[in-house]
Amino acid sequence: CSGIFNERSVTKLYNVHMYSVTEFAKLLNYNRRTIYRWVKAGKLEHYVFNGQAKIPHSEYERLLKECKVERKD
Repeated sequence: CSGIFNERSVTKLYNVHMYSVTEFAKLLNYNRRTIYRWVKAGKLEHYVFNGQAKIPHSEYERLLKECKVERKD
């Protein structure tokens, strides 16, 4: 089954935007290392494509609700 799904196919299939760790860190105004720690600790839902963690937009929305993170538009 390896190689059947890639980031583009999953994004298109599920109609979800995926952020890289760097993008997600900028969105939240956090350090990239903090986001990597959260990923490693299982605190963020994420997917791995070609060895890189991708975080769905739903995690950003969840953090806005649960942690009262300010929206960065």
